[in-house]
Amino acid sequence: MPEKDIFELRNIISVIRRWWWLILVCMLVPGITVFIYISSLSPVYEADTILLIEPARTSNVTNYNSLIVGERLALTYSEMLEGQTIMEDVIAELDLRDTPQELADRITLPLSATRS
Repeated sequence: MPEKDIFELRNIISVIRRWWWLILVCMLVPGITVFIYISSLSPVYEADTILLIEPARTSNVTNYNSLIVGERLALTYSEMLEGQTIMEDVIAELDLRDTPQELADRITLPLSATRS
């Protein structure tokens, strides 16, 4: 049995030696094709923003409206604290090894449970 295995291995090696150029071409052609295709694609950009709206300082706002505005302002600040830019700044400042998403996942904010 071991002689048969060695014989089969020799056959495989001889086939690889004989057809090495075809194996190489079969790997390079798709690789080069994919590289050219990906290089021709235009880059895709993505951005997010949070708009902070506050009542005018001179307006006469009722206490109820002030509470609602304060609650929404707190929710906005809590979302901003978990934002990509803040997370990157914290990681750079503290020299952490976490990704921004990993760091954001570790942060818990009391108001985050009330978000819809």
